[in-house]
Amino acid sequence: MGKDAAGNPAGSISLAINMGNFTETYGIAKKTTNPDKTWFWTAFDGVEIPFKITFIMAEKGGYLSQFLLKDLTRTNNRNDYKTLTDKEFANFRQVTTTGMHGKLYRSSHPVNPEIGRNTQADAACKAAGVTVAINLADSQFVLEGRPEYANSYYSTLKVKCLGLGVDFEADDFKKGLAEGLKFMAKNPGVYVVHCNEGKDRAGFTSAVLECLMGASAKEVLEDYMVTYHNYYGVEKGSEKYNAIASSNIVKSIQKAFNINDFYSADLQKGAENYLLSIGLTKQEISDLKANL
Repeated sequence: MGKDAAGNPAGSISLAINMGNFTETYGIAKKTTNPDKTWFWTAFDGVEIPFKITFIMAEKGGYLSQFLLKDLTRTNNRNDYKTLTDKEFANFRQVTTTGMHGKLYRSSHPVNPEIGRNTQADAACKAAGVTVAINLADSQFVLEGRPEYANSYYSTLKVKCLGLGVDFEADDFKKGLAEGLKFMAKNPGVYVVHCNEGKDRAGFTSAVLECLMGASAKEVLEDYMVTYHNYYGVEKGSEKYNAIASSNIVKSIQKAFNINDFYSADLQKGAENYLLSIGLTKQEISDLKANL
């Protein structure tokens, strides 16, 4: 947000809660998701659209640490990542934490060109022999409308489209995630889990599956943070690395599993309880583990 030559406000500003829902949290509007994964917003009583929001800074420098945490730079130009392989550039990798059997991959979007990595991601899926995809980002309508989809390797896969947001505590997210994991339980194969960047939704989903299969807290954290190296060059062990991990995956898993300490909790039990709470049966969890 800036000002024009006359000193009037100009431009735009985006508002978000990291891995949450700003609009519902602050009583502006409620999101309703349709069966086809499209959605609409309904204003709460007393809210007229358009509406005005006023921000008042409560403490000078109070947001500084969070600002530094989010001060990350990424480009979508392949030439800017010459030290990375095509797979790393696409944030594509096999999940190799404890308990896995070479059946699970995670990736950026294989047919969405928005961040310039779809060609590499699609080729990586083919090279890995992926047969089943859990698409956390798109509805079926959106996916099939992408021009890149028709002639891709990805179009030959068995794909489950979920069209989820990034609010992991929302009922819509939990219901959709359960739908995707039930699909995995029913369809053995070589899986890829992805959203758009393969960072937040795919990162959380991968972490839940890693915990379910017996990974340690250290393994889950380190796999999650590979993404931040691939996109932003964040180095393992740095102050920024530790801050991102603590604010993102550690906090998300603690909330989802209802645990106090990510590092000392029984993460496998926590994952099982979480999956039961969002709608999977014990048999579906058993089938899912067998497929992974």
